[in-house]
This record gives sequence, C-alpha cells and structure tokens, in this order.
Amino acid sequence: MDRRAFIGMGLTGAAGVAVGATGAMAVSFARDLSSKGAVGATTVPFYGQHQPGIDTPQAAHAALVAFRLRESTDAERLQRLLRLWSGDAALLQSGQPALADSNPELSRTPASLTITIGLGRGAFAAASLLHRWPLAYNEIPAFDIDRLDPRWTGGDLLLQVSANDGATVTHAVRELMKDALPFAERVWQQSGWHVQPDVHPGESPRNLFGFKEGAGNPVPGTADFASAVWNDGAAQPWFEGGTAIAIRRIRMDLDRWDQVPPLMQESTFGRHVINGAPLGGTSEFQKPDFRMRNGKGALVIPENAHIRRAEARRNIFRRPFNYDDGLTADGLPDAGLLFIAFGSDIDRYVGIQAALAKQDALNVWTTPVGSAMFVIPPGAPSEAHWVGETLFA
Repeated sequence: MDRRAFIGMGLTGAAGVAVGATGAMAVSFARDLSSKGAVGATTVPFYGQHQPGIDTPQAAHAALVAFRLRESTDAERLQRLLRLWSGDAALLQSGQPALADSNPELSRTPASLTITIGLGRGAFAAASLLHRWPLAYNEIPAFDIDRLDPRWTGGDLLLQVSANDGATVTHAVRELMKDALPFAERVWQQSGWHVQPDVHPGESPRNLFGFKEGAGNPVPGTADFASAVWNDGAAQPWFEGGTAIAIRRIRMDLDRWDQVPPLMQESTFGRHVINGAPLGGTSEFQKPDFRMRNGKGALVIPENAHIRRAEARRNIFRRPFNYDDGLTADGLPDAGLLFIAFGSDIDRYVGIQAALAKQDALNVWTTPVGSAMFVIPPGAPSEAHWVGETLFA
C-alpha cells in the first residue's frame, strides 16, 4: 500500500490495519512457541557412573563458574549444597524447573543441557578431608609464559554448564547460583561457545586463529578414552570413575596474528589451515610424521611447532570453547580460548603444558591469563544419590 492510500484510509482504517497486523504476528508467534525442534527438546541424563559434560557431545554454549566457600561452610553444609546442586541439575537437564525456579518457562528448553560439578582443594580443606585429595598436584604450577589475572584464577567449587541454547545456560547458572548463596560466593565466571550441532558434521571446530581444534583427541566410549580420563580409584577408592579438570584462559593476540603470513601460521601450528591436516599430510585425523624432511633436509613439522610440543604426552581429553569479551583496558581484543582438559590425574596435563611453555612457537601470540583445576567426582548413579557422596562416605 502506498503512502497516499494509507493516509486516505483515516485513523480508523489505520488502526484496523495495525490491529490486524499485530494479531497476525501474535498468532504466528504462538504457533512457533507451540512446537519445539529436536535441538531444543534433547535431554542428557544427569544420573550415571560419570558426570555429564565430559564424554557427552559438546554443546554450543558454555559457562564456567567458580565459587569461594564461606567461612561458615563445613563438611555438613558442603554436603547440603552438593545435594541441592545434584537435585536441581537433574531437574534442569530433564527439562523441568528447578526447585523454587524463578523462571520455569526457561527450564523447558533443555537443549542438551549438562551440568558438571567440581571440587577444588579449598573444598577438601573446608570439609577436613585433605587426606582424601586424589591428585598429584595441589594446583597447576606456574609457568614462565603465564600472566595470570586473579579474576580468572582459582576457586573452591566449579560449575561447568553447557547447552545448545544460550538462554538455557544462563538460566541454569542463575538457578544453581541461588542454591549456592548460603554456602559460597561466586569469584569468577567465563562464557564461551563451540560450533553449533551439524554445522560441520565430522569435522573439528576452529579456534579464533582459524585452525582446527581437537585432532588427536581420544574418542569417548573407547578404551583409550577411559584410560586417559577416568580415574581407577587405586589411590583414593572414592574417586573411581571421576576425573580432573584443568582450565586455562588463553588470550590470543588476534591483531598481530592477522599480520602473520599464512605459511608461517601453518609452521607455527604444524598443520594446514584449510583442512587441519598435519604438514606433509592430507587429512585432519592423519597421524603427524615428525621425522619427515623436505628436499633441503629440514623438518617438515618444525621442532617448535605446536603439535610437536604437545604430542609427547597426548593422554588428556580436550574440550575447549572460544571466547570474545570485547576489549581489554588497553583497547586490545579480549578474545581467545577457554582451554579445558580432562584427565585421570592433573599430572597428565601439567606434563603437556610444561613442554608447551618451554618451546612452543605459538607462545608469541598467546598468553595464559587464567588458570584453575578441580576434582570432578564420579557421577550420582541414581536419584537416591548425589555428586560427591562417595567423598564423604
């Protein structure tokens, strides 16, 4: 309808058009809300031998939240919190509102929600259970390349919350934070994203430098994965079926990286950017040939290439997320990788990081600014149990 005809209708006609349009949009909106796609309706069980969010498919959105226990939180109060978290996590993952849920409508889109609960050494101290600490290290050692910011470091408790819908993640975090208020206070929160389901089926996602992440990872459900990730309980029987998590916030210097010639970028990673294949190879998941030399006798994969430095102790499961938080105080991109690694003991990750810190070409363009580690207890086997129960048995 042209402008002149619209004016000629007068106020009454215009109002009728407005009402009609609004009504049509309302009907359309209601129809959209009445159905839910497979992505939004998908649920992941909370109860089982292992906690979810480790060997389950990686979701598109994630939040990592660390807490510091209040001075009044002892063993009894910590158990109360873990029971609360376990109960509400089970409800939320099934698409049901948490107890006293302030926005129950947001709970009805689980979108493959997973909630993983971790315990730092401070939680063991508060519960007078330091003798049950199951890891070789008390914390991730400091490395020369670190420039750690207290805003992204440490913590007594951890929540890893992920789903294929960002609103689902935010809502779950808020509900679980309300559970924690009497027992702990939030000390940091980091959010990231992963490739959406079915965007690139069968391919590894790319980091913000444009290279693929995940080649060489053990495959969930295999013996290699089980031996790398799940603790056998030999040292601490209560920890059987649990794992350890290392979290590193790695800021990437995107502005300077963009100025690096593509061939130098590939030499830095040791992989081709176009398909993720190791240099000298043809496919992403091909095993790198670290002995291969070119016609001049030089190593095809340089001595300080990232994949060479990380290869020697590849016995962890990496589950990273990209992040982009705008600008730093000095006006540079505050973006990079939330590197997350699971292993049966944290010493597996420490060995890899020590090799990378010593001689990794990528260190020129990356800076670790956050670091934390937690024990991930085994899963709650049924509704009669809760995460962390075996620690207190």
